[in-house]
Amino acid sequence: MRSAGTVLKEAREAKKKTLSQVSRKTRIKEKFLSALEDSDWGNLPNFTVAQGFARVYAQNVEANPSLVAALLRRDFPQNQGASYTREIALYPSSLWTPKTTIFATIILSLVFLGFYLGRQYFQFSAPPPLSVSVSDSGVIGVSGKTSPSATVEVNGRPILVESDGSFKAEVERQDLINSAVYVEATSRTGKKSTVSKPIE
Repeated sequence: MRSAGTVLKEAREAKKKTLSQVSRKTRIKEKFLSALEDSDWGNLPNFTVAQGFARVYAQNVEANPSLVAALLRRDFPQNQGASYTREIALYPSSLWTPKTTIFATIILSLVFLGFYLGRQYFQFSAPPPLSVSVSDSGVIGVSGKTSPSATVEVNGRPILVESDGSFKAEVERQDLINSAVYVEATSRTGKKSTVSKPIE
């Protein structure tokens, strides 16, 4: 007499699939699939769970789900599984494996690389930072800070920029432009930042 298990097994073998392959595809533990094929009701939690497994199994091997369900209803003992201690039947939907670790590492590396390149591009394309202070005690003193790679001009006169980006200069009153000190910093890409300081 045919059973749900024999129908499932015949369909699986016709598809040339192993229990392990069906288990991976359906995410049902192999021991439960084997219990279905062998009509080993003692190793199945209860009828409702077994019926769900059988339907998924049947769909995977292209057996008739209605026929499998009917045969299972006929053969499954009514009180079977009442004292069965249930365990998780399905594989976890996600497992942290070495492949997952490698994939996550690659993704994080790409994110950090993108962040670094974006920051470098912004620094490369943006005008240089420029801060300026002016003191007036007879001779006008100008000091400030910018990017170490920038060039600086004070009222049109080139000024030495130190390795830390700082610079200093003195300006005579006759060299003022419209009674002000003009400081201009230019990046390697030609971007400019300008600060003007009026002198009383």
